[in-house]
Amino acid sequence: MYRRFYLGILAGLCCLTLLPQVSQADEAEDIFQRCVSQVRSSVERCVQGHHQVVRECRPRIRELLTAGRTAAARELAERCIHKINQDTRECGQRINRLCEECIHALRELEAFALADRLRERCEQALQTIERSRAAAVQQIRELF
Repeated sequence: MYRRFYLGILAGLCCLTLLPQVSQADEAEDIFQRCVSQVRSSVERCVQGHHQVVRECRPRIRELLTAGRTAAARELAERCIHKINQDTRECGQRINRLCEECIHALRELEAFALADRLRERCEQALQTIERSRAAAVQQIRELF
């Protein structure tokens, strides 16, 4: 009779000790998903910004070149490239800051595997904006 009683108490204690771990795991997964979503949004905004600069600059540069104003076209191209580079730096800083905060939060919850996965995603995000930057700059430089 006491045996079942003690087994019941033991089972209850086991369940109680697992609850905080399950809750932490859920919280860590939520943080991971939220951070991945924010990083993805930041990358999309940055890439869209590159496209926008190219859409605005290329026709204006072509007009200047057609009018024989090569020096003005080169000056505009350099300003456009500077804008792309500056925007990329700012995007990278924003992504790095976001990733560091999220990775720190995941490590505080001892979710080391999720922190590592997030670091990989963040590195991929930075590579994506760098590829986008390079492509945008190339689209402007190829006009000359």
